[in-house]
Amino acid sequence: MQRAAFIIFSRPSNISLLTTTFIFCKRTMASSSSSSSSSSSSTHAHTNHLVHEKSPYLLQHAHNPVEWYPWGDEALKKAKEIDKPIFLSVGYSTCHWCHVMEKESFENEEIASIMNREFVNIKVDREERPDIDRVYMSYVQATSGGGGWPMSVWLTPSLHPILGATYFPPKSQYGRPGFPDICQQIGKVWREKRSEINDDAQENFSMLSQMQQGDDTKEVHLGDLDSKVFNTCLKQLTKGFDPVEGGFSCAPKFPQPVYFNFLFRMLHRHGRESDVGRKILDMTLFTLHKMGRGGMYDQIGGGFHRYSVTKDWHIPHFEKMLYDEGQLAYAYLDAYQITQDPFFLEIARGTLDYAMGPLLAPEGGIYCAEDADSPIEHGGHERAEGAFYAWTKSEVDRILGQDTLKANIFNTFYGVLPGGNVSPAGDPHGELTGKNVFIQRCTMDELRSKFPDVGDVRAVVEDAKKALFVEREKRPRPHLDDKVIVAWNGLMIAAFARGWQILQDERYLSAAVNAANFIYNNLYSKEQCTLLRSFREGPSKIDGFCDDYAYLIQGLLELYSGTLERRWLEWATSLQDTQDRLFRDDNTGGYFATSGTDATILMRMKEEHDGSEPSYQSVTATNLIRLAWLRGEEWHNNNDDATTTDDNKQKYFSRAAGLLRSAGGSLMQAPVIMTHMVCALDMFLQTKPRQIIIAGRPDDDRTKALLKEVHRVHSPNSIILGIGEGVKDGDIEVGCRDVDFIEGLGMMRGLPASRVFT
Repeated sequence: MQRAAFIIFSRPSNISLLTTTFIFCKRTMASSSSSSSSSSSSTHAHTNHLVHEKSPYLLQHAHNPVEWYPWGDEALKKAKEIDKPIFLSVGYSTCHWCHVMEKESFENEEIASIMNREFVNIKVDREERPDIDRVYMSYVQATSGGGGWPMSVWLTPSLHPILGATYFPPKSQYGRPGFPDICQQIGKVWREKRSEINDDAQENFSMLSQMQQGDDTKEVHLGDLDSKVFNTCLKQLTKGFDPVEGGFSCAPKFPQPVYFNFLFRMLHRHGRESDVGRKILDMTLFTLHKMGRGGMYDQIGGGFHRYSVTKDWHIPHFEKMLYDEGQLAYAYLDAYQITQDPFFLEIARGTLDYAMGPLLAPEGGIYCAEDADSPIEHGGHERAEGAFYAWTKSEVDRILGQDTLKANIFNTFYGVLPGGNVSPAGDPHGELTGKNVFIQRCTMDELRSKFPDVGDVRAVVEDAKKALFVEREKRPRPHLDDKVIVAWNGLMIAAFARGWQILQDERYLSAAVNAANFIYNNLYSKEQCTLLRSFREGPSKIDGFCDDYAYLIQGLLELYSGTLERRWLEWATSLQDTQDRLFRDDNTGGYFATSGTDATILMRMKEEHDGSEPSYQSVTATNLIRLAWLRGEEWHNNNDDATTTDDNKQKYFSRAAGLLRSAGGSLMQAPVIMTHMVCALDMFLQTKPRQIIIAGRPDDDRTKALLKEVHRVHSPNSIILGIGEGVKDGDIEVGCRDVDFIEGLGMMRGLPASRVFT
């Protein structure tokens, strides 16, 4: 988000500085800084405690004059010993505004000296430690109405927040205090009114904790959760639909892939021929077309940028995040499966292929992200957002040939103009002046009508794109965050597996299998059945969070559905049982984000709302229901008491029911904020899912042919089970438990066979 704010306290007189002041930031700023890593061979004027970390974000700050510490015992103990506040700065390595604040404030010697004098300064990579980020971001949002990164929070030595916001400018202007002024004021007030500040911070944090726990006490019966929830959600979502440019909000426009999952599921529920079904299909496909034709999709290299600054999806915030690639590839694959429109296939393949390019680690894991900013030229220090992606017309003409037919066709299709095609409203700081961000200004049929004498205009466009791609690869690339995060890999594994299911492209199956194997071999304890969070130059020391388990289980279930290899189902089942043991709230049925073993995390939170990623609770609900279907569990929807039982005959349905009950208040009042949970409810209400049982060895081409036919049709409430002759040598062994869900069905006369039960 682009908004920062100071906080209103329950006793504001203790800190006269803390008036209600808002700072509004736009998408771009001039150049930004920072290299991706710390170099031990270079001479640096400053080196701080981050130099031994593995996180690219922390290493970017390892040579700031600020005496940064990582979050840990050393820094927290020091704050208590010297009784000084903590300044906590949270961000990530591909964050544009994080770079800006570093250049303006954290590289400034005078500002750094103030910070070092007044505080113990701690840097946190939000991608490594979402638990820390989640707690203090909830505080910033609750007290200011906004949030985003970099997040800047001052804490007492007991870790209760004093003040929080996002980006701060380096100087006071227009009546708004600058970062060094705030630092000095907080230091002064701490010295003069320490006891009062401690009391205020503790009181406010207690109020926040109570707010976070408030929904758990609301009683909702399963019988209250019915089709009215679907109708309410669809109505709320439709209200925000943009009939001109697509999408479900005004600018800035985020892709919100959870909406597409919900809409496709509602399409299946209502049917394509119904009035509601036609409206759903029109909204969804129109939005996907607009997104795929816009500049938010990388028209040359594939993959999606983070969001669009403009309402027409033209000018993006240029960073690329793995969680977007996985979810959007899945959505476009669904669209292709439903419509067989080659446009959706093109975008799906482009996104999957991008993830197999610069984001794919040699060992099989998949990296986090690419930055929005990049050097303007090789060896230069000046960086700009979009420098890698934007083009002048003269550059395009030089590569394709000025006034040639190829250049004319390409420039017409992508709206390339001599003075650039970026409006000042989309580029308030002039970083894209005179440049073009490619956007499809017409359909391929319209392009053919403009060039009727050209036999195959599509081939001309594709040839031009290849030439521009080769030329673009010569530019300095954006910074790559080469962490491998389990949760985001889980989302991408699901997309790759889905790509294999629908397209039967072996490359996508290999990518999914390799990523899963990488996690199994490097970030999974076979003895404890537990996950670590991430990998960079070795496994991290951070335990996996609830989203790591939920998203990975989802990916493994997709792999099983596409291959029928039992190892994926066995591993998913083991992980689900571990997730239930570590994160499930037995009192309410919901799931905590953390295991509760880290004493420095003061608040154990649950999140229901979808964001840029689906809620881990919603994904857990869909996983539990799929596992229940696979086990052949039976469920009676009116049995509210069963939500608290752990009867093995309905174990997973019982846990899914408890989770849905815990989210019942939000589902009934504002389901649009948790559309993936609405999808889980739709699954839950399917008392008899369509069961497809395939008997045959997973590696038999005839079995694969049966699977291909099964996946030809979009059927979200189907479950596929496989009966084979065992797994191949070298497959992942069963780590913690055996699963034997179905017996007594087999091949027909030695040939693979399928049976469908409805």
